[in-house]
This record gives sequence, structure tokens and C-alpha cells, in this order.
Amino acid sequence: MVDTTYTAGDGIELGTDNVITCTVTDTTYNDANRLGYEFLTEPTKDADTIENIDELTFTQDLSFTEPELVLFIQEPTSSVSATTIEGTDYKYVAFGFNDTADLVYNFTGLNNSQWLALVDAIPNSSRTAGNWYPSNAQYPGMFISPGEAFISIILPSGYTNIDITFGNQDTEIVEDRRVDLSINGVVKSTAYASVYKTYSQSYVTGDVLRIEEFIAQIHRSLIIRISSRQTQYTINFPEYTECDILIV
Repeated sequence: MVDTTYTAGDGIELGTDNVITCTVTDTTYNDANRLGYEFLTEPTKDADTIENIDELTFTQDLSFTEPELVLFIQEPTSSVSATTIEGTDYKYVAFGFNDTADLVYNFTGLNNSQWLALVDAIPNSSRTAGNWYPSNAQYPGMFISPGEAFISIILPSGYTNIDITFGNQDTEIVEDRRVDLSINGVVKSTAYASVYKTYSQSYVTGDVLRIEEFIAQIHRSLIIRISSRQTQYTINFPEYTECDILIV
């Protein structure tokens, strides 16, 4: 490889006309042969000068404030406020805890008289009067004949939800033979032959639960659970936040 690197005074000459000549290769670098350079002369203006750039201006007053931490709380029916801890920059949020015990009426394993006695023991309940058909191998469920049997409960205050496990203990599949579960006269769930199921919903005080058989048999293992669900809360933090959780 041939070394083609040269320095001024060692085969490189700069003439008074600013023409560069390489005496080793007899190559002249001028305006006609300039290796892509735009200028071979010194700049005509101060290198520190910048042109065609407008000075930055503002069309309104500038105001810089420290960002404020905002705590967003979303809750189905009500809101909870964040409270500042005195003498600090910290805040806390307190949530109520519902420790009300469920009301559970479990009819599983009861004979006819026990079954009906439990219905009568439920506050604000009613049922079909008269003798309910005694259960046996052919007719294991609860019903009357002739007619239709029902139980009805006015749902109490202090609670919000019901879960009812009910069914039709009749094994004969005949159209329209069924057990209906209704709230305020509106059928919410139906059990046909040999069906055992659970229905759940929220309610308001005074709603009426009714379970009724239509040429069918109310399942003997009826379970009614009345509860007050813990309110669910959602907290959204707009930025990274460290929290302590205290349960008392």
C-alpha cells in the first residue's frame, strides 16, 4: 500500500492564490478540482455569527407551579375523602368494614314438620296453609295437592344480598311442572324436573322473595342466605405512590 498522506512543506505547497499543489503527485487542488469542498478560501464572516434564527418569544406569561398530587377514589354508591395527617404531607383514607353476620336458613335434612316450622320461624314469612304432602320415595319434595304450595319472605333491613339454593325434586319431566323463584312478583329463576340450582342478587329492604311449585315439588334441601356484602372500593393514583395498609 502506498502512503498518500502528506503535510505542508513535505511535498504540499499552498500558493498565494490559495491553490494547493502536491509536488509528489503533481496534483493541483483548486476550484476546478477541489474534492467536494465548497470553499478553498477563509470564511468571509465571523464563525460565531448565526443568521436566520428568530429570537424566542412568549405570547403569554409563564407560570410554573409544583405539581399537585390528586387522589382519585371510585366507589359504586358513595365517595371517600382523603384526609391530611396534621403536621405532615401525608394523607390517609379510611374505609368502613361490614362485619354483619349472614342470616342462613338451611332446610337440608329436615322432615316435614321441621321444614314447615323453620319457614314459620323466619321473620316476615308466610306459606301455603294446610297440610303439605308427606314425603316418600315417590314424592320426596315439598308440595300440596291439590293446588300449589309457596313460601314467601319479606326481606329484612340491614342486608343487601340474597343467595337461594333451590330446585324441583320432581323427577317426572312434564311441561309446565316447575318451581319458580320470584322477587316482587317477577320470576327470576325456574327449576324444572330434577334441577337443583343457586340464584343470587342484591335487594332493597322490603323486597318480597317467593318460591312456589306448580304441580311440582320444592326441593327439600332449600338454603336461603341473606347477607350484607362488603363495599368494594377502587383507588387510582396518578403517579407512583407508596402506601401503608392498616386493618383495625
